[in-house]
Amino acid sequence: MKTTWLVAGIFISIVITNAPALAGVSIYIGGPPLGDVSCSGKLGAATAITDCTVALSTMRPERRWAILFYRGHAYFAQGDYEKAHQDFDLSIYMNPQYAYSYYWRAETNQGMDRRVDAISDYEVAAKLEPDFSEAYNGACWVRAMLAELDQALIDCNKAVELDSKYSAALDSRGFVYFRMARYSAALADFNTALTQNPKLAESLYMRGLTKIKLGNAPDGDADIEAAKVLDPKIAETYAGYGITP
Repeated sequence: MKTTWLVAGIFISIVITNAPALAGVSIYIGGPPLGDVSCSGKLGAATAITDCTVALSTMRPERRWAILFYRGHAYFAQGDYEKAHQDFDLSIYMNPQYAYSYYWRAETNQGMDRRVDAISDYEVAAKLEPDFSEAYNGACWVRAMLAELDQALIDCNKAVELDSKYSAALDSRGFVYFRMARYSAALADFNTALTQNPKLAESLYMRGLTKIKLGNAPDGDADIEAAKVLDPKIAETYAGYGITP
């Protein structure tokens, strides 16, 4: 499962700063300080876009990259990936050393099905912030979608090494192990992920499929049905990844 954001088309991640969440995005990663400029999303994405646009005309030039970062995130929250991408591009042009701009452009690239570009941005984010577990997890998930399983496993291992309780990374690694037909290892990761987050539908669904592969169909079917209660479209989502019971 991809943290951020994108597992099963849903962006999921953990808070690593005190930046406020934006409407439409479950959890927020990154966010430079803006001082007394209020366009970081407390009142929702639409208000953030309006406030950030006004702030761009008043903010001193050396801080405009931060305004563009927040506005890009607000566009992302609305699902307007083209405009989000444009703002992250400009933010990176103005400040190419801010890891979270690359991370969110990677998330945006995922939303636009630009998976190779997403991997590149995750890699830059991780290079700029070597402890950025979400970036490694993002790269792992996208590589898994591209069937680059050996490198995906390396990326997931790094994410878990950085944060052993990171349920999304454990889920992603379990998914990689499943695709490698390493079912016992997959089961161990899904179990640990569910210990950290018992309502993680992705891990519950994949644990069910893994149990079936290991010959435990009754328990596997029970997990799958429980996952469908949490997310009625979970089977459809994973069928899109080529994973079916």
